[in-house]
Amino acid sequence: MKFTDEDLQQLKSVSNVLRGFNHHIEHETLMSLVHRLKMAEKIAELNHDCEPPENELPSILALRGIAPDATGNLKSEDFVRRLRDAER
Repeated sequence: MKFTDEDLQQLKSVSNVLRGFNHHIEHETLMSLVHRLKMAEKIAELNHDCEPPENELPSILALRGIAPDATGNLKSEDFVRRLRDAER
């Protein structure tokens, strides 16, 4: 089968359209990825800004008594043991 000049011209036209379409898709995909990366960086910045420096965090002793009913009616040892066993 031999292609006519008109057939070849149509193939070139279709090829150009597809190339442009691929470029558009690649551009949109790239822009979407760039946007997502920028959002991830922004979220990381926000999360980082929410945490105080480690030297400003309370010590274990400073937390003593802050939530006296946290373990319910369990002794602290039993409460921790139950949490640890639940993770297994």
